[in-house]
Amino acid sequence: MQDFYQIDLPRLPYSLASELKDLAKSITVSNEKREWLQNFHNCSETIAYQEYGTDITQISLEVQNSLKNILCKYFPNEKIHYTLGKIEAVANTISITPPHCDRGRFLACNFILQTGGDDVKTVFYNYERNEDNLQTAINLKENDLEPRSSAVFEPNCWYVFNAQQAHGVKNITGSRYLLSILFESNIKYKEFVTKYKHLLRGCG
Repeated sequence: MQDFYQIDLPRLPYSLASELKDLAKSITVSNEKREWLQNFHNCSETIAYQEYGTDITQISLEVQNSLKNILCKYFPNEKIHYTLGKIEAVANTISITPPHCDRGRFLACNFILQTGGDDVKTVFYNYERNEDNLQTAINLKENDLEPRSSAVFEPNCWYVFNAQQAHGVKNITGSRYLLSILFESNIKYKEFVTKYKHLLRGCG
């Protein structure tokens, strides 16, 4: 099984993607969180600002309905919601999101609204959290891990990966905006790949 797959879901219409990008841009990022991570990792690389919307109401009902009309037919037995993410480089630096496992979700299903640079890479590492309690994220030090794979996720494309496989992002020089599908069932990555392999590129 691959560390990630591109999903054959429709590109969002330009006007809808632009509205979501503006919403993501408006998310407030915390320097306090960024400094905590910088101190925790004690690394020479600069850690980016990062914030994921935790309240689905940040996306208006009208926009949620537009997304539902496009996407629900691909996941007929799933209740889905949406949230936005923002990762922003520190000014005049090449920034990173250090290795971590996500809080609250087993998989990440993301549409890349804006990449955050010309060569922004998502890196997957050789650690996976194997427990069902996802109340907190896990932050990991890169020196304790080995990279498994990496990829440049293209703009206006959908990707899915195991959010409990340690992962991070490198080469961020601008602002990276993501739309995430949240599955109410909190489906696990292996189950998703099996159930929806007809949507996944390179999954025969």
